[in-house]
Amino acid sequence: MKNFIKNILKKLLNINLSIEQLDQLLIWQNHNSFREPFPQFVKEKVFQEYNLDNSIWIETGTYRGDSTAFLSTISDFVYTIEPSEKYFNLSSKNLKGIKNIQLINDISENGIKTILDSIDTRRNVCFWLDGHFSGADTFKGQEDTPVMKELHLISNYFDKFINFRILIDDFRLFDSFYNNKKEKYPDKSELINWVENNSLKWTISRDIFLIYN
Repeated sequence: MKNFIKNILKKLLNINLSIEQLDQLLIWQNHNSFREPFPQFVKEKVFQEYNLDNSIWIETGTYRGDSTAFLSTISDFVYTIEPSEKYFNLSSKNLKGIKNIQLINDISENGIKTILDSIDTRRNVCFWLDGHFSGADTFKGQEDTPVMKELHLISNYFDKFINFRILIDDFRLFDSFYNNKKEKYPDKSELINWVENNSLKWTISRDIFLIYN
């Protein structure tokens, strides 16, 4: 049945999905009615679109390592930071054998500083900031998301980057509309103000806030 649907999508919409991607699509339709959050393969399309040549990626919030594994296929190296011991151990197991990945068990503010301090030549650097507390057993620090701390820290290292991209997941949640939910995120205006104060550019793609120089 799945192969039948896969072939129909390919013929009608010129979409060639793997069985795994089709599973994600069906789950997305059943659970979210094609609304955010987007399935993993859609995020991967954004990673590809905004990746830089010969880049390193710095990821916050490894979780199970799905994004990490994909990023390792399109970049020179991936540093990924996971503060939860549970998910650090799980992702270490899932990513075992992938040589261009380094996992760090620490809070993102410490991990980003350690990584950027170690860069000794100017590089193309991409950031995937997804270390938000999202309920259940995901990591919760002093704030539900350290994204503003992460951005201020990154701004101290602009001179180490040739070009850079910063991708922030779940942009819909950075809104006063969601302030009555359990997790408290900064308002979208704080992200936009940071971009403008640093004379950068921004856009939005599939619930991802993208910052570039």
